[in-house]
Amino acid sequence: ALVSARGLEWEARTPLSVKPGAKGLRQSEALFQHVRNFPALIQNMPDKLAITAVAASVRPRPQEGSYMPVFVAGSSFGETLAATLRVPFFQTTHQEGHLEAAFQSARPPGMDPLGSTPGDSPGGVQNGTLGGSLGGSLGN
Repeated sequence: ALVSARGLEWEARTPLSVKPGAKGLRQSEALFQHVRNFPALIQNMPDKLAITAVAASVRPRPQEGSYMPVFVAGSSFGETLAATLRVPFFQTTHQEGHLEAAFQSARPPGMDPLGSTPGDSPGGVQNGTLGGSLGGSLGN
């Protein structure tokens, strides 16, 4: 997706393929599909863009030890694109992306798109764990 101070400028998606009856993808297959799909997305970007920075989710959550191999694809492509364009690269997380998407869709027209909520992290959001579970998952 490409965003500016005006909001969303362009977006494209390529859904990952999950075999019928499967409950998801192994990390290695998800990583492979991201690597395979990314060049076509870049080739379909509009011409003459004034890209001033690149951001990508580099891990699932903003927490020490949060890691899934599939995030290496976004991190690697994001850093490569930023270096090629000679612009800054900003790391974010999948969880923070969901939070920002909710903020963007709930923001009233005319409100500052760069945020106005005080906080410690860029964008003014403080993220933390409010609860947890001591038990295992249900359904096993």
